[in-house]
Amino acid sequence: MSFTDPAPLREDLDGWLEELNERAPDAVIVVEGPKDERALLRLGVIVPIAVLNQGKGIGDALASIAGSNDSKGAPHRTVIILTDWDRKGGQLANRIMKACLNLNIPFDNDARRKLAFLTGKWIRDVESLDTLVMKLDADKAEGSFIG
Repeated sequence: MSFTDPAPLREDLDGWLEELNERAPDAVIVVEGPKDERALLRLGVIVPIAVLNQGKGIGDALASIAGSNDSKGAPHRTVIILTDWDRKGGQLANRIMKACLNLNIPFDNDARRKLAFLTGKWIRDVESLDTLVMKLDADKAEGSFIG
């Protein structure tokens, strides 16, 4: 993995992480597996993260993850969908969006789309994100990029 200049991508990823963290505590991030969760935590994500593949159906999992309208009428937390941007992750994201619509749970797929746009040339999954950031930092520190 070599970058022409890692600084712009690193800055874009920092901006993406900052925007994501501004969503706490009114949102919850939904990921596919524990490796995805660990990668986000290593990068300093403070938004609560829920792992989907825990043996529950998507609807049941989302209802417990997002919470329910309380007696004061407080809305569900917004579900931020951060599935991988491969075929399987795209299918899962679509299933999550449909379930959220059926359960009247607000959702956001924009963070996933933006992350896929920024990193799609190098990685296809959330669990590789922290490794990509470490590589960007190493390339920048070593000056090993083509410039």
